[in-house]
Amino acid sequence: MKHTPIRRCASCRRTAPKSALIRFARQKDPETGAWQVQLDPHQKLPGRGAYLCPQVACVQHALKKQALAKVLHAPVPRELLEQVLTSISVSNIVNPQSDNRTVHRVNPGHSRL
Repeated sequence: MKHTPIRRCASCRRTAPKSALIRFARQKDPETGAWQVQLDPHQKLPGRGAYLCPQVACVQHALKKQALAKVLHAPVPRELLEQVLTSISVSNIVNPQSDNRTVHRVNPGHSRL
């Protein structure tokens, strides 16, 4: 059985398989030396990464609370998150039955007491 990497959403804090989340990567701009945050659709860019669920509520919460900026320790352009929000909204309009959220349960048979 192949190992599935699990990551945590920076907004809602739920865990899910890495492939089910949207990755953002922090990298240094070679010209200015300042940190930049980019969308990483192929999840291959080097640098510190953070993940969001592909849900409108998670992206809106990340916008409101600056969740990605806190996790990445770098400013996140509002336009980047608005672009992601727009693409998620459009995909939900095209295919409203799809629920991209896959929540990983650590061990559903045991309580956490």
